[in-house]
Amino acid sequence: MQLSKNFSHKDLRGYSFAGKTLKGVSFWGANLQGADFSGCNLQSVDFRDAILIDATFENAKTGLTLTWASLLFLFS
Repeated sequence: MQLSKNFSHKDLRGYSFAGKTLKGVSFWGANLQGADFSGCNLQSVDFRDAILIDATFENAKTGLTLTWASLLFLFS
């Protein structure tokens, strides 16, 4: 199920997106504290300036290679 493409600046604290296809969705500036993205397709998702404290990304698919994902994690 494809969701809305724009969640910019929304308050989505604790929301569960588990298992959803979020390809191309914008969460720019959104509060996603404690949100669950487990098992999601997150290709091309925009998390610029989003609050991701305690968010869960277990088994999420990003389309990034392990090298790029590791570098992004190290420098975030």
